[in-house]
Amino acid sequence: MRSIYLRLYTATFLNIFSDSIASVALPLAFLVQTGSVSLAATLTAATSLTQLLLSVPLSAVADRLPRKPLVITAYAIEAFSLLLLVILLFNHFASFPLIVGLGMLRGAVSQLGISASAGYIPQMLGRESMLHYNSRVETVEGVSAIGGPTVAGALTSFLGGPLTMLVPACLSAINGFLYILLPSVDLPKNEKQNIEINIVRQLVLDLKDGFAFIISDRVLGSMILVQFILGFTTTSYVFGIITYLKNGLGLSSVLTGVFMAASGVGGILASLTLEKIFPLSEFKKVLIISLCGVGLIIGLFPFMHIIMLVPVLLFMLDFFWTGLFIYAGSLEQCRTDDSKLARVDAVSSTAFTLAATISASIAAAIIPRFGVSLYMPLIASSVLLPVFSLFRIYTNEQETCN
Repeated sequence: MRSIYLRLYTATFLNIFSDSIASVALPLAFLVQTGSVSLAATLTAATSLTQLLLSVPLSAVADRLPRKPLVITAYAIEAFSLLLLVILLFNHFASFPLIVGLGMLRGAVSQLGISASAGYIPQMLGRESMLHYNSRVETVEGVSAIGGPTVAGALTSFLGGPLTMLVPACLSAINGFLYILLPSVDLPKNEKQNIEINIVRQLVLDLKDGFAFIISDRVLGSMILVQFILGFTTTSYVFGIITYLKNGLGLSSVLTGVFMAASGVGGILASLTLEKIFPLSEFKKVLIISLCGVGLIIGLFPFMHIIMLVPVLLFMLDFFWTGLFIYAGSLEQCRTDDSKLARVDAVSSTAFTLAATISASIAAAIIPRFGVSLYMPLIASSVLLPVFSLFRIYTNEQETCN
């Protein structure tokens, strides 16, 4: 079992490291080969928009097909598409239609792989293991976020943009191989039957069934709301907190970076300690305390003028955020049938992305005119919604896993 966890954690680390490299190397590769980053932005936009639009529909597909082969196929196509991108750039064949098509292919296939993975891992490890697994994933992500961009920047500087894109291609291939070594799981029993000739109609029915399942479970609905508020509040880190550190407190970029690193340490500590103190059955306590902590810190941050308190508050903020990610995500997986895991995860991810988009739009409308002193308390007040929702969960509904 230890080797299974090691392969999963390695795949998580390689995913994050690959994204760090691509975020630096992709615009540089296009800049070097085409003299502009416009096609790089087009590729990113096509990929992201495809993922957003197809997230929920593809999750229904992922719930009906063998999950492990889907994940492996997604990694293989991602590796091929990045290799193809390098070839196109070096041969000056990168045109707008090709880049849009490549972006849409990457977006659709990667989203299908994400949905399949969201169902595969809980089904393979078992619900009782998800709190521990999600905690260690947050640890890996926290460590990667601190060191990954630095290593990625150095690697890009050494190899140059176009060649560096071969690294994430190789990492995707490695991840596919790691999943080949993992155990297979059976297709959920109730998804083996009722395969209708009208695929579109069956897809619509599956989506309707997934939404009905979420609505019927008060606890699960509250977890989706927590994910929405996570997207809403974490966006304030970029637009609110960093703006206040630079403009409000007049901190240098170097000192701002050092203080931001403190928040990462808070997340790592939360991922290592919370599961040992609070079992998943005490999710209500953890989530309410974490939501209140997030709301207080974000709401009061623009009125804080003591510089030495900044790293302490950022440390605590990421501690609370990580607790929300771990317990909300684990509870979603525990309360969801095997046959609906991908659909519930897709709805949760879409809620997070939608909330982040709304929060960014609010920042664009409010901060230039009224500053962060209005934006951040407004964002902070949103935590009241999931807190109220959690208080409405009765004792007999707190059984964690179905």
